[in-house]
Amino acid sequence: MARANLVKSHMQVHPDGGGLLSVVRQLWAEAGAAAFYRGLSPCLLRWVGEANTSGGLYYYLKRDLSRAFPTAAASFVTFEYSSEALKRRIMQQTS
Repeated sequence: MARANLVKSHMQVHPDGGGLLSVVRQLWAEAGAAAFYRGLSPCLLRWVGEANTSGGLYYYLKRDLSRAFPTAAASFVTFEYSSEALKRRIMQQTS
């Protein structure tokens, strides 16, 4: 993805530089394969950090929410049944 952004940015900076293939050829001619790997380390570090954070957070929340779900579901069902019973009782008293 970072390499696609490199080509896209180069096309935006030099709009008269031609299409996609001409930009790729120009980058290859100027710096070779290194042009496409420059700045790869910061991107990989960001991706690894993001993956570890989101993965760890997912498993942490999954574990905690799976324990909390039965309590939340019971509270929801109790609230719904009691509110329906209250509505029925009010309707019976008014009619």
